[in-house]
Amino acid sequence: MRRPFGVTSLFDAIAETGNILARTGGPRRAVIALTDGADNASTLTPEAVSTLASSIDVPVYVIIVVSPFDAGRGSTIDDERMEQLMSGPLANLARWTCGEIYTGLGTAEASQVARKVVLELRQQYLIAFEPEPHPGWHPIVLRTRDNDLVVRTRGGFTVRQPAGL
Repeated sequence: MRRPFGVTSLFDAIAETGNILARTGGPRRAVIALTDGADNASTLTPEAVSTLASSIDVPVYVIIVVSPFDAGRGSTIDDERMEQLMSGPLANLARWTCGEIYTGLGTAEASQVARKVVLELRQQYLIAFEPEPHPGWHPIVLRTRDNDLVVRTRGGFTVRQPAGL
């Protein structure tokens, strides 16, 4: 049996992609990461990547891909590992940036997930506001009159202390 080899810098790759998107601009930007969820070589933490992505308003969508041939057959991703991925640092990164994390088992599910992400990106709105002037973390809460709508925003923003104070 062959063993997996090599290194994966998933968080670093997401951060670099976010930086590229920030430089190139455009009205609808997002990082979509197709992954098995493994990161064994990043120099950046999920929190640092989340801060970067949030500061440039780039949502991160993570799609955990598991081959249907691997699922339940000694796959490197068992149910316990999948649960950890869906609630761990990778999931937090996605949600902190107003993205989402999904799983895909085979082409049918992967296709559904792709359609869901594309539909969501097509229905994005930009809401601007003037932030409070005092430094620190400021949470964002956005509500709609229609409880059936799904609204996703980043959790808040940080106002930095002006230089020299």
